[in-house]
Amino acid sequence: MDEIFHTSSAKMPLSQSITFNHSMTLLQNLENDPKMPFGLYGKLFLLKNEIQTNKLTEFGFAHGDFTPWNIFIDTWNAALDTLTGTTSHRQAFINSLFDHLYPMEYAGLKVGDNHPSFWSEESDIDILTKKKNFIRITQFCKNSPLTSDVVITSKSFMKNVAIYFHDGSFLSLDMIHQLKRKKYIFLNADKLLKRSMVNPYGIKILSHLDDARYIAWFYALNNSKIPTKYENIKIFIGVI
Repeated sequence: MDEIFHTSSAKMPLSQSITFNHSMTLLQNLENDPKMPFGLYGKLFLLKNEIQTNKLTEFGFAHGDFTPWNIFIDTWNAALDTLTGTTSHRQAFINSLFDHLYPMEYAGLKVGDNHPSFWSEESDIDILTKKKNFIRITQFCKNSPLTSDVVITSKSFMKNVAIYFHDGSFLSLDMIHQLKRKKYIFLNADKLLKRSMVNPYGIKILSHLDDARYIAWFYALNNSKIPTKYENIKIFIGVI
């Protein structure tokens, strides 16, 4: 393969390469492909913006080995995490996390219709999911090439995963299987999961009414005022 590459190789700016331009067209087409995970596409788009198209690059025949282990989504998510330089490890991990969660039964709590890139760097992530998914999710957190340490704390109704990244960023992930305060279950988790929906960025979330109910109960049971950013839920509270 090394001999074939050197025999066929040629140097040119990326912008003049048929292969490069074809790849950019394919990437553009993937944006509206329902089979393309949102987080994976987001990383590819960010990586595209880092490419210097005037850079002199050597091209030649490659192996063309499209075996299953070369085209797994988890494989490519992990590979791209090591390449992007402008995105924090926390942000890259969040994009991968929701791609990983998609086949599971889950719903983000207090997520709404925003893209993860607009979430505060200080915000936690709370997800409602089945208890059987806890091991699979924590294993994903531990195996990520971005994480330097993962600390898990258990409670009767949830597990907290404290994730420390190599670039110094941090994420607290709560996996909740019961919506419980002390001994009282204030909402039925199974019913909320069945009514969940997918937001425009491929993230499963509570229905707008259920999200409003959850936020109202959450802050009321903690004797706290509902933050200003959630004031739009007042249109739903009259139905609770």
